[in-house]
This record gives sequence, structure tokens and C-alpha cells, in this order.
Amino acid sequence: MENSDILLLNGNYSISLYVHIPFCRSKCYYCDFFSVPVLKTTPVNGIVKGILNQFAHYISALPDVEIETIYIGGGTPSMLGPYLLKVLFSGIKSIYLRYHSTWNIKEWTVEANPESITGEFIEICKEYGITRISVGIQSLHDDYLKILGRPGTSYDTFKALDLLGAHWNGDINYDILSGIPGTSEKHKHKLQEKHLLNDIDLLLKGSPEHISLYSLTLEENTEMYRFVREGSYIAMDSRMEEDIWIKAASLLEAGGYDNYEISNFAGPGKECIHNLRYWHMEPYLGLGPSAVSTMPYIKKTELDRNSPGVIRITGKADIHQYLTDMSGENNPFLNAETEIISPADFLFENIMMGFRLKAGILKDKFIKRFGKGLDEIFPGLIKQWKSEGIMKTGKNNYSLTKRGRFILNTLLLSIQKHMELPSLKQIQVRWPPDKAQEK
Repeated sequence: MENSDILLLNGNYSISLYVHIPFCRSKCYYCDFFSVPVLKTTPVNGIVKGILNQFAHYISALPDVEIETIYIGGGTPSMLGPYLLKVLFSGIKSIYLRYHSTWNIKEWTVEANPESITGEFIEICKEYGITRISVGIQSLHDDYLKILGRPGTSYDTFKALDLLGAHWNGDINYDILSGIPGTSEKHKHKLQEKHLLNDIDLLLKGSPEHISLYSLTLEENTEMYRFVREGSYIAMDSRMEEDIWIKAASLLEAGGYDNYEISNFAGPGKECIHNLRYWHMEPYLGLGPSAVSTMPYIKKTELDRNSPGVIRITGKADIHQYLTDMSGENNPFLNAETEIISPADFLFENIMMGFRLKAGILKDKFIKRFGKGLDEIFPGLIKQWKSEGIMKTGKNNYSLTKRGRFILNTLLLSIQKHMELPSLKQIQVRWPPDKAQEK
């Protein structure tokens, strides 16, 4: 389908907004997100202006759509500096208010690295209504930070923790990494276990609202992947890494944090609203180079607003092309690849994302979206999983047990094998729901 035949669906529904800031002091060895180091010639101002131009273009086409959450990620958004942070934050709000009388954002998150957190950064976040700061700590030990290629030090992290403790009254998330590659000696891995548990114990003393505990994944296009392939570092044995992660997760749960999603732990009522919308496959709009959107669309030739399709828009990972495309009144699709998501593929994505959650997939929402329940679409498979103790059904949800979530990838392979069933060709999607219908 040609981009010229596509209109994003305007209507009485809500979305999340993701803004990608593609700048870092340097590229971490394990990171496969699009980012570039900031040099004197890097067009940082131009990218911020382009993001606001792109947002203005989208929001003018979607005047009835409400934004529920905002997430500024990257890259390192806190690297923008005071002036550009103010330009970005105020610009997003003022553009949105051109078409809406109220500003009712439930959650607004900004990512930050410890070395770029200052008192002024915190004050700007407070001034512009940021509700949540997500800090990429990864480790409190310099040896591991060096292995990871992180730009800061443990001193920077402790300084940032002190600043946040003294001056920030909003929510905080800390990112921590498990399974960092190192030497092959087992005692080194046991030492990492000790350090990881000590890190978590230390962070819990500050009572953060949220902690994300990720297992490091070796991505092919990263320096870390090359280091491991060439033997500079040895990847941790998967069973040992799993054992360490389980011990760390148990420590978090003992501290009162609910493992509500495979890698995420929250204090009571402090789950990340923005990410919950991703996991529930709600519409989201991405701004900036390489940002991804998943939105409802209609064809200009049909204008059938009762049967929108699902489109994925993926921005090009090229800041100079982005500047060219966003410098005028151009269609934002010019900076992106578009893909129409089939009903069957959208169904699979809903299962893949929903089963990451402890609470699982909401029955009512799933049935409204696809016309049938999960147990109607895959009756034999669901019955088998329930009998094996890897899945359970509640009054209004389908969820995996803890054991089931540990083998999620294996279960998804089983689902994929069933996606060829003739009945799956008949699946229809009604998405997103009208906000009035949700109440």
C-alpha cells in the first residue's frame, strides 16, 4: 500500500507518545538502540525542532485523539541540556493544547544517565510536570561499568542518587543489569552475584517506586557481541545467569516489589503506566529518528472508520535524513518505513506482549478486540497448558504461572505453529476501542 493512500485514524481514543532522543556521550558496548555521540557538529537543536515539527504534523491530523502517557527515551535525553529540555517539554505541551482544552497526562517519564543528572535537570523536570525519572544505573561497580562501556562511574551514580533523594519528589525507576559478561572463572560469576544482590539491597534503602531488572542480551550489531565472539569476554552460562537473576528477583519481592512483568518490579500501585500500554497493545505514536509507532489507520479511498487496520511506522535510523524530512511541512511518513500488520500477526503480538505480564491478557479486552476468547481460538493448546500448570484463567484474564513465564519463548513457538490454522485467517480486529465504549 502506498503511503499516500493512508490516513491515521482520528477519533475518541487514547494513545501513548514516545520521543526518541538519539544522543549519547558514547555508545555503550551492549546497546543496540539507535544513538550517536554528541560532537560539536552534531545537529542537536535541529533534531529537537524536527521532533516538534513531526509532533505538530501528527497531532493536527489527530485532533480528537488524547495522549495518556509520554516517555522521553533514547539515547540519553538528560544530555540535551537545560535550554533544549525546556524547548522540548514546553513544545510538546503547547502543540498538544492547540487541539485540546486540558492537559491530563497520567504519566510523563524521562530517561537519564547518572552522570548527566544535575540539580538543574531535576528542577526542570519538576517545573514542566515530569512525573517519573528512569535512571540507567546498570551496576554500582566500576569494573562492570567499564565492561559495559558505560560513560559514567559509580561516583557519578551515588552523586545522582543523593541529588534525587534530596530534591526529587516524583517517581523513580532504576535499571539494573544481570548477566554481564566477564572472564570464564566461575568465582567471578559468583562475585557478580554478590555484587548484584548488594546493589539491589543498597538501592532498596532509597525506596524507589520501580526497578527494572534486565538480563543482558547479546545483540549481533553491538560491540559486546564482537568482544564475546572474539573471546575478549566470556558470556555467562545461561543456567548460572538464570540462577543469579532469580536470587535478585527474590530479593526485590522480599522488599515488597511485585514482579508484575517479566523484567519489572513495582511498589504498590507504581507500575509503569506507559509500558503497561505497550504490553496491552494500546496505540502509541513515536517521534524522532528510529522511533516506532503502532497506530490504527484507514484508507483514503474507503474511509471506513468502523474497520480500521493496524499500521506500524518505523523511523529511519539516520539523523541527517530526519532533518531533511522534518524541516518543512512534509508528511511524517517520509522518514519512515510502513508495514500493515495483518489481523493474525496482531493477534500473535497481543499474546506475546500480554503473557509477559503477571496479570496476563484481559479477557474482555481481548474478546472485544478479536471477537473470540483465547480458549476459543486455541482450545487444545490452552487446555494442555492449563493441565501442565503453566497457564491459568481467572474471571477476566488469561495468565501464565511463574513457571510459564520462564518458558515464554518456548510457548510462543507453540503458538506460532498454530497460527497456520484456517480459522486464524478469519480473525477480525476491532481496535482501538472508543473511550466512551470503555467506560
